[in-house]
Amino acid sequence: MRHYYLFLLLFLSGITSCRKDEPSSESGKPVITGYYQRSITGGGVNGGDPEIVGNPNTRLGDGNDFASSDYYLISYPNPCTGDQLRIATKSPDESSQKQLWIVPAEWSEKAPDNTPIMTNETLDKLSEFSTTFSSQMVAIKTSRFSNGYYRVYLEIDGKLFYDNVLIQK
Repeated sequence: MRHYYLFLLLFLSGITSCRKDEPSSESGKPVITGYYQRSITGGGVNGGDPEIVGNPNTRLGDGNDFASSDYYLISYPNPCTGDQLRIATKSPDESSQKQLWIVPAEWSEKAPDNTPIMTNETLDKLSEFSTTFSSQMVAIKTSRFSNGYYRVYLEIDGKLFYDNVLIQK
């Protein structure tokens, strides 16, 4: 009987110490699972619609696509191999104030079970770049970034949208 309890104790401690291979969010960085490939014109790299790499976990607008959305965000080219990443936006009032953050991200095949809610304070802390603008487009110099995955966050009229990008200089 004593061996039974010892075996049961070892078995249970082995089960509780096992962890599934889940993406690390301990760093606080957003975990991305894919992105849309876009050319310098914002469309697909071979013309037409953007190609999909992985399974993009993005929130580009408040509708199903650009045409049906009052608000929208597009980051291009993606992957960004040049010296500028362009961010195009759409909103009912084109001159409304917009807040932009670019945050380093981690790639994973599977999104984490618990996605942290990004507040402005968190984005300010994690971002490698942030700016406020009131136009429909802004160009960001990529020389300030290392190669890797990033998430572009855009806040317009209290709504938060995000896109995943890859910078490869």
